[in-house]
Amino acid sequence: MMLSLLTWITTLLVVVASTAARCPSICPLNYKPVCGSDLKTYGNSCQLNAAICRNPSLKKLYDGPCIDKPQPQCPSICPLDYNPVCGTDGKTYSNLCALRIEACNNPHLNLRVDYQGECRPKNQCRNGCTLQYDPKCGTDGKTYSNLCDLEVAACNNPQLNLKVAYKGECKQQNQCPTICTQQYDPVCGTDGKTYGNSCELGVAACNNPQLNLKIAYKGACNFPQQQT
Repeated sequence: MMLSLLTWITTLLVVVASTAARCPSICPLNYKPVCGSDLKTYGNSCQLNAAICRNPSLKKLYDGPCIDKPQPQCPSICPLDYNPVCGTDGKTYSNLCALRIEACNNPHLNLRVDYQGECRPKNQCRNGCTLQYDPKCGTDGKTYSNLCDLEVAACNNPQLNLKVAYKGECKQQNQCPTICTQQYDPVCGTDGKTYGNSCELGVAACNNPQLNLKIAYKGACNFPQQQT
């Protein structure tokens, strides 16, 4: 029995020695500290990697020296409302509070909100649409050949919150007039804003076709004069 135990211990020591021999023993002297999961500060990544080689359970926590002073306590309670957000780690959090707690507890992740709503893998999006040409102008200023094309783009790029701005091709900004007379003959737009004259309203309507902007009445807003 004693002989078997000694044989096992000898074998273990040989394995440990063999592993240690394969680990780097020389590192550059540049000081670029990193903090290990053992809460020790290593002079640079090479020194940490050498320690990881000898102790595979060890990991890098974050760049910079380990902070000795206690970290601010992270909140632990969130409201129960479900208003999901997708984090930059690809995980869905039930609400912004839940993501902030995760970010607080794991500062090395540099976790932020990627976009509103649940995380959606791209392979859940459609990969083909019909060739029908029924153009839609997206809120990103791009023309899509049909609604399906726009929905595929919105699915693959949820952070854009892409929607239909208006039917038809997007109008180029340079097609709108840029100069109006300085005559002051105010009109009130259907957006509740006062324009110096009908030309200025026309320019705003051209540059923002999704507003469907028209003259509500002549005169400054809140001072109706003559209905159109």
